[in-house]
Amino acid sequence: MTDAGTREWSDLQRALSGDRPTWDLLVSRHTRAVEVALLAKGQSLPEARELTQAAWALLFQRVVEGRFSRLELPGLAIHQAELLAREQRRALARVPPPDEGHAPPTPEEVVSSRRAIARVRDELAKVPVTARRVFELLHGVPPRTPAEVAVELGLSVQRVRQVLCEVRARLRKLLEEERS
Repeated sequence: MTDAGTREWSDLQRALSGDRPTWDLLVSRHTRAVEVALLAKGQSLPEARELTQAAWALLFQRVVEGRFSRLELPGLAIHQAELLAREQRRALARVPPPDEGHAPPTPEEVVSSRRAIARVRDELAKVPVTARRVFELLHGVPPRTPAEVAVELGLSVQRVRQVLCEVRARLRKLLEEERS
């Protein structure tokens, strides 16, 4: 192994143990490769930079949690950034286009909507704090991705999605009961 290879391996081991200065060194060493990989996949430079930073943050969180037995950089960071980009594209695809040409709501519809919103708020107040926070972050302004929420709350992306499904099911049931 060359001196550079030995140094890289040593840095990876120290970063894996949660050494933040070494992690920052590896981030600075490999960030350009991650950004270039995203640019090659069609991301704009600002998007590539944002996704790269989100990927590094998520990976460091997982390192601290002890989820990795080894680090393979920059491949792992590139893969994580590509997953975040895919997730971001899916989230944007789900946003419906604004309605054009529809009549404004009637006063009865406005009152009914306000009542439904009040019931939803009351129901959200009853869910566990973490579940409420997940819902608020995902549906807030600006809306966040499950990956961003996972990093902020220290949860896995899968758990964030699971919590969201549980809250949505609860709200759906409430609104269906109101219609009956």
